[in-house]
Amino acid sequence: MDICEVQKIINKRHQNGKMHFLIKWDGYSHAHNSWEPEENLVDCAEALSEFERKNATRILSAGQNQNSDIHYLVELKSELKTELVSADRVAVLWPDHLVSFLEERIVWRRRVDFDSTSPVENQPVGQARRITYVTNVGSTLLYWVEYDDGSQFVSAKEARKKYSNLIIEYLQPHLLVVD
Repeated sequence: MDICEVQKIINKRHQNGKMHFLIKWDGYSHAHNSWEPEENLVDCAEALSEFERKNATRILSAGQNQNSDIHYLVELKSELKTELVSADRVAVLWPDHLVSFLEERIVWRRRVDFDSTSPVENQPVGQARRITYVTNVGSTLLYWVEYDDGSQFVSAKEARKKYSNLIIEYLQPHLLVVD
C-alpha cells in the first residue's frame, strides 16, 4: 500500500454509513483525487481542521437540548446541507460566523449615552481579559474590554479581529433561544 501525503481535503460525503473525504494528493494532479474513508486518513489532522474551518457558509439558527447545551444549525458548503453542531465546536471552527450570528441577535434593553469622540485617557496596554458590556453608538457597535491595567471601548471591527473568543464568551450566554 502506498502512503501519500494529503495536500488538501476538497469535499466530504456519507457513503455506506461512513464519512468519506475527497482528497487532493500532494504531488499529483486533480485527475488522481480520490474519495477515502475517514479511517484511512492518518496524520492529516491539520488538513481535516482546515477543511472544517472553510466548510461552513453560515449559522442558520440556535437551539438548546434537554441539558441546556447550545447547538447551532450550520449550513455546510461541501454537502449542500445543514448540520447541528455543538457551541464549543462552532466557537473553535467558525468563530467569525458565530460572532456575526450573535451580534445580529443582540437585543437592546436600554440606551446609554456615550460620547465616542472623547479621548480615552491612559489606554490599556495589557492583556485583554473579558468583555463586560456592548453598546451601539449611532451605527457603531462598541465593546467594553477589560485589560490587566484598565478598560476601554473597542469598535466591533477591531474586537472581531483581536478578541473573537471574548465576544463569544460574553454574547453566547445572553443568546435567547426560543422554542
